[in-house]
Amino acid sequence: MLNYIATNVQVMLHVADGTNLVTTTMINTGSQSILPSTWYIVLCHSQSAMKQKHAHKVANNRLELDQLEGNIFTLRPTQWFKSFDTGERIKFMLGKATAGSDYFPNWYVTAPHLAPRVILSTVQNKLYLDYSGAVEKYFTPLTRFMQNIHTSVQKLDGRQVHVIPTPHSITYKAGQMGNLSFTFDGDRKLIRMTTGQVKTDRKLRDNVREQMYQIYFRQEHQIITIVGVSPVGVFYGIQTLLALISHNGQLITDLPEFNIVDYPRLPYRGLMVDTARSFVRKKEVIPEIDTPGHSHAAIVSMRSRSRKFQKLGDTVGAMKYALLDPEDKSVYKAVNDYVLTTINPCMNSTFFFLEHVILAIKEMHKDIQPLTAFHVGGDEVPGLALKRSPLCVLFKQQHPKITTTKHITQYFMMKVSDLLRNMNLSMQIWEDGVFNKDNPLTNTTYRSMQNIQAQIWKTGKRERIINLAKQGYKLILSEASHVYFDHKYEPHPEERGFTWARSHLSLKTIFQYSTVGEMTKLHPQLTKQIIGIEGALWGETIQTRSHFDSMLIRGRTAYVNTGLPGLRVDISVNRGSTWRMFNNGSKIPDGRLYFSTRSTDGTRRSRIVDIMHEAKGGI
Repeated sequence: MLNYIATNVQVMLHVADGTNLVTTTMINTGSQSILPSTWYIVLCHSQSAMKQKHAHKVANNRLELDQLEGNIFTLRPTQWFKSFDTGERIKFMLGKATAGSDYFPNWYVTAPHLAPRVILSTVQNKLYLDYSGAVEKYFTPLTRFMQNIHTSVQKLDGRQVHVIPTPHSITYKAGQMGNLSFTFDGDRKLIRMTTGQVKTDRKLRDNVREQMYQIYFRQEHQIITIVGVSPVGVFYGIQTLLALISHNGQLITDLPEFNIVDYPRLPYRGLMVDTARSFVRKKEVIPEIDTPGHSHAAIVSMRSRSRKFQKLGDTVGAMKYALLDPEDKSVYKAVNDYVLTTINPCMNSTFFFLEHVILAIKEMHKDIQPLTAFHVGGDEVPGLALKRSPLCVLFKQQHPKITTTKHITQYFMMKVSDLLRNMNLSMQIWEDGVFNKDNPLTNTTYRSMQNIQAQIWKTGKRERIINLAKQGYKLILSEASHVYFDHKYEPHPEERGFTWARSHLSLKTIFQYSTVGEMTKLHPQLTKQIIGIEGALWGETIQTRSHFDSMLIRGRTAYVNTGLPGLRVDISVNRGSTWRMFNNGSKIPDGRLYFSTRSTDGTRRSRIVDIMHEAKGGI
């Protein structure tokens, strides 16, 4: 029966008119009836597939929809399921969806003691969400026209200097062109490279100044000069020059006289790629073991280990790495609907477990890429977790200042920071892991602030940034509403991505991300504490390399202009004019994009990427 269901049941998803509610239709396309038994179907949905909080009947009571765990759901035949006949259609509501990627492929049918079978109509690229009847705010030709009505279109020509990312300062003499006859003759003084001082009217941090460079071209001398404050700066200058003189794989020999001065505003400019679910090589791996919340896998595995040792009569071994208070009666769900997601910081065994795991990961990296940092998560700990843990009740009695789950989380982070410092690892943490409301752990809580970096992902929390900086935290800004590239780029349902931080993430939104400039302009003392910006591409909806490329390339074009040059993040810049310059300068007539992207450790690479412009809007 499982093989028949997997082969012959056609699954179709349709969004009802005027809503995001999804109607699921299952069709028996085979030649025999499907009878009720112990079989059931398992599916995964990124949003809640259930309107009720408990198992309930659907399809005229013929099927029961239940939540197995988190975003995993089951469909089982009920006593009213008599048969599913040839050609018959079974329809029922199945949650909401804002994109086809909300439903994951590879639904499967299984039964006790039998191997599961993937339903073929749900295999990758076959599970299709039909939005033809939905009323959505899609982009139309008129919508696009109105969005760009104030963006003038200029023809790109050789009398202007265009490069991505846009340097801090570009000046040129329009109309005065020099012709460069490139040669490989080593005696020809065509390009001069040197290290030295570059003038600027700004006071720069040392780790920013060393990346500074200047390029200038004088027609009378026919020489391009690159001056870098350090060899790193010279290298950056070379990459900018290559972007200037390269077009479609050919050298451009006609250039105006120009002078470019460039440096990054921030020492750290990063791009985080979800390594567990992606298909690309990485420059540096920073492990994240999200604790104390989002720890369902660790909790379940250690519970299984504990039960195994208990059966062997080893009660001491059973509790060695225990993460749950056996008497904890707390009832809660995490934001992703999972239960049992919060490890218990009121138990010493929790810290034995973490020490063991971190040391094991550090050992794994030792001969390949020695670890320097470890991300401990800290985000989205449910407020009701640990409430009814007898061990935590006792712990609070012993520590009168600890009264809430938030306080326990803060205590946990203090202990973990000690663990990591003893291992010579810096600690990275999501900002909500150190906050109780808007009050962070103070600098007197830790033995040292040297190894602690807080990462800001929540949007609009300006007071949090100020409070963290005042307490001495080094800050990395990763606001989801502007630099999370796993979000949709436009509201069309066929667009892959999430919508929880904003309905869609446009290039203009990314380009005009200005938290750094605004905060440092209003609060100059933050300059030393905000060490960088980091874009993020999480991989829940990414299943192929093409998915990865399409999600990242569009956002990265604007992101490199946002996070790298000082020009883009300065509040004093006229955003409208610089957006028009970027919007014109980033489009190459032959349909290619030129990327000059810098990595976080001082290297920089330039490459040409082919982009296909589709009728529905391209990039």
